[in-house]
Amino acid sequence: MQTYQLAIAARYTSQYQLANDAFRETLKLRPQETDAGIEWAELFLEKYAAQLAEQTLEEVFKVNPNDPDAHAAMAQVIVETRYELSAVRHHLDAALAVNPRNARAFKVRGSIEIDQNQWDAANKTLDAVLAVNKDDVEAIAMKATVAWLRDDTKTYQAEVARALAVDPAYAELYRIVARSAVREHRYVEAIELEKQAVKLKPDFYEAMAGAGLGYLRLGMEKEGIDWLDRSWAGDQYKRADVQYPHAVQGDHPQGVLVRGQQELPDPLPPRREGGAVALPRADDGARVRRHGPALRLQAQDAG
Repeated sequence: MQTYQLAIAARYTSQYQLANDAFRETLKLRPQETDAGIEWAELFLEKYAAQLAEQTLEEVFKVNPNDPDAHAAMAQVIVETRYELSAVRHHLDAALAVNPRNARAFKVRGSIEIDQNQWDAANKTLDAVLAVNKDDVEAIAMKATVAWLRDDTKTYQAEVARALAVDPAYAELYRIVARSAVREHRYVEAIELEKQAVKLKPDFYEAMAGAGLGYLRLGMEKEGIDWLDRSWAGDQYKRADVQYPHAVQGDHPQGVLVRGQQELPDPLPPRREGGAVALPRADDGARVRRHGPALRLQAQDAG
């Protein structure tokens, strides 16, 4: 279907508004196209609209309540947002019941095991992914994360080299490791990992945001804001985990993907009017979300 092909091409060339419109049109014409629904949900999650990702997957379930990829995607959405493990496990079990080799489900499970420092279990889970596809760079990056957390430098470097041999431009590797570094409160190392990602991919705006948040965690406001502004300059759909004091919220259009409109509002930069940038506190042991700063996303439903 041409609109579906257009949506995929637009998404992977960073034409997010075009991709959003094309996915909407695809499902309007062919609501049974569950693959398009899942891809659309992934776009929403990528651009910080997790609520819309969840709503879109619920629409997929109305067409096929047993779609394993949709269940795996929903598990990921829940992990990225409310981290309700009982709900995550429900969707993982549903995905693996239909497809016992579902890579996405295994990677979500592996991410939870890494969060819980169940490193042997995580490696076993990720090995199941790699048994199906030895070149799954995300799974390799997650194994590198386990080695990094264990301070096993030799294995870490080997896994990094393995991933980059498959995809020399896979800068996401360092972001995956950095997320666990933040969870362990190893903020200085997390910043360096984010910078490695930017070095490999100079337009990696999510990594710039990660570096900025890292500096704010260390109380280095000037450096943090500099990196956040660099991120904002390239990704104006960025959701704000950083709140700018005294900013007027809701009185102007914000960067947003919507399900029920043909046009996306033009994003405007956040306003900073005095005061320090406030960083949300993460409880000890809690998973630090992979959302970055620069703009509070306001999602609108189809109505």
